[in-house]
Amino acid sequence: LHLSIRRQRQMCIRDSIWSWHLGTTDTSKTRRTVDDLSTALVSPDDETAIGSAYELGTTSAGLDVLFGHSLLNAPARPEDTGDLHLRAIAAYGIVRAGEAALPMLLSQIENADADQQVRIVDLLGDMATKAADALAAITPLAASPHISVRRATIEALGMITQQQKTLDAAVIDAFTQALGDHCLLYTSDAA
Repeated sequence: LHLSIRRQRQMCIRDSIWSWHLGTTDTSKTRRTVDDLSTALVSPDDETAIGSAYELGTTSAGLDVLFGHSLLNAPARPEDTGDLHLRAIAAYGIVRAGEAALPMLLSQIENADADQQVRIVDLLGDMATKAADALAAITPLAASPHISVRRATIEALGMITQQQKTLDAAVIDAFTQALGDHCLLYTSDAA
């Protein structure tokens, strides 16, 4: 029985990763309730929590739960770190949701502070080719006054466009400008 439960926890993760490798879309849906998955999301057991995040990413109600815990919800005060572990776990499910998460991510990017922009762009980069519809929104961030935003944006642009045979002129320009951005080179080398 224990092995069966363990396999069920990981099935959604396996299906999602396998579909990614095949270049297909995982359309599987969870059979568990959002309430059950929300409870499991806060489990101290990483396997349980990550599996629940992936399953929550298969439904719109689950995606709402993930956004409630996500890296986008930074603490009100810098000294209050919140539950960074839970925020990171929620990101797995948001990435799993792929295109379904784009409207929420893109609605927040323009008015977000630099730290939140980095989080959003990082999530979009992790979605890779599934975030192609975000290119127009994030490409201008490659010229941000914040080095961390520029670096995250260039990385995300590379991940998102990796399979495109032709690139938009704005994306090519962003990559070209990044090659001459000494701050990006030195910061990433120092990191």
